[in-house]
Amino acid sequence: IALGWLVLLSFEPPSTLVDNNTATTTYKHAVTTLVYEWLMFVLFFTECALRFYSFGKKHFFEIPLHSARVVLLFIVFTDLVIASATQNSSFRFSRILRPFFLMLFLSDLRKQYFILINCIPAILEIIMLYLIFL
Repeated sequence: IALGWLVLLSFEPPSTLVDNNTATTTYKHAVTTLVYEWLMFVLFFTECALRFYSFGKKHFFEIPLHSARVVLLFIVFTDLVIASATQNSSFRFSRILRPFFLMLFLSDLRKQYFILINCIPAILEIIMLYLIFL
């Protein structure tokens, strides 16, 4: 499901319909991708609701990933409502958050991300030593 949402990168129009490329800025194309985005949101929301039902209210929010999932869904929902109300002519601010849905589902990707983040300070120290002795 998360990969399906990332597939939109190659098909969706620019963040606003103000572009010179007529292949991507047609109203029909914009509405089609907006409908697809709503379908993906409904799938993610259904998955989140099923998790909420299975864990219960108390235990659902004890897990940080579930809280992150709810926050991401709220941001995407707000963006989709604004885009639908303005007929997809508003700035789409939730597009940058799509890779985080992949991180919610793929634990290996999440581990690699945190390993990379934890390695950055050590790499910066090595770069500084290299620049000092260069």
